[in-house]
Amino acid sequence: MALNFQFSEERSLSLRDNGYDLVRLVLAAMVVYSHSYAVGGYGAEPLARWSKEHLIMGELGVLGFFALSGFLVSSSGERSRSLVSYFVKRARRIFPGFWVCLVVTAFVFAPLIWIIGGRSLSAFPWAEPQGAASYVTHNALLQVNQHSIGDVLSGAAWPGSINGSLWSLFPEFGCYLAVAVLVFGGALTRSRWLLAGVAVGAFIDHIVMIVVGRDAFPGIPSFYAFTNWSPYLTAFAVGACAYVWREHLVFSWKTVGVLGFLCLVTLKFGGFKLVSPLLVAALVLSAGSCFKLRLKTDLSYGLYIYSFPCQQLLFALGLGATAVPVFVVGSIALSAGCAWLSWSFVERPALGRG
Repeated sequence: MALNFQFSEERSLSLRDNGYDLVRLVLAAMVVYSHSYAVGGYGAEPLARWSKEHLIMGELGVLGFFALSGFLVSSSGERSRSLVSYFVKRARRIFPGFWVCLVVTAFVFAPLIWIIGGRSLSAFPWAEPQGAASYVTHNALLQVNQHSIGDVLSGAAWPGSINGSLWSLFPEFGCYLAVAVLVFGGALTRSRWLLAGVAVGAFIDHIVMIVVGRDAFPGIPSFYAFTNWSPYLTAFAVGACAYVWREHLVFSWKTVGVLGFLCLVTLKFGGFKLVSPLLVAALVLSAGSCFKLRLKTDLSYGLYIYSFPCQQLLFALGLGATAVPVFVVGSIALSAGCAWLSWSFVERPALGRG
């Protein structure tokens, strides 16, 4: 694999000369690491204990993903010839890999976990209510309406979901829709104040919901009241703003160090939750802008969507009885294999890349 890796003292945000391929991979690995503690039954992860339960590593990873998506998807929206071509590109990127993951989870991972548990394959819930087939159909439009398959996960350390990573894809696609509206309204070009207003509004909503909570607004729709998307939507909006004003934003490794230090201080002494969408977005975007590294194989999406069922399988195989590093390494290795297959035979062909 040919890699072009170059450090620079000072750089502005760039769509080409950056290290965002590696950053996305690191963010996905952070999510895998975090989920290892929950799915493997190891209790609270070190970052959660150190920050007094303010944050887990996986939350950092997802925030970073949303910030990068805001930056990159805004570019895709602005460069698209039409809204149709924009939606086609976004759908080709997210749906084929997602649909295949649903099928593989329901008809490969779940039956394997079932058999490892000592149960007959003939008794597996293939077509029953809340079975394998309904898992695929109920979740096919990104919103996760069925979290598990029958009682496949009975005895698991995390029995609530066979793929707990998929929840973030629905709000992310909602952000894609928002970008289409913003592009149509000229918010990425002639009316940038519209985008700035969206970002400020999202951040204010995030602050209000942390300070007073959703219970203080009994009249808001229940769909909104029971979601906790405000930090991620804010991070996406910040990423979109960074794209629009990218030529005016200059970062260096000193900037990355200062932002990292601020993250640690607010995590330890409080306040991180309030500013996390801004800090994490700035940290991720600046870190990726300070070096150049292009990867020909993009494993980040596959690593993210396959890691959870891989970890449920490893726990069923007894790997949860080993040390945490063994479970983490095993999780990343198995997930990376699935991610490579997904990229090679599903995602890359869907994107039209040879």
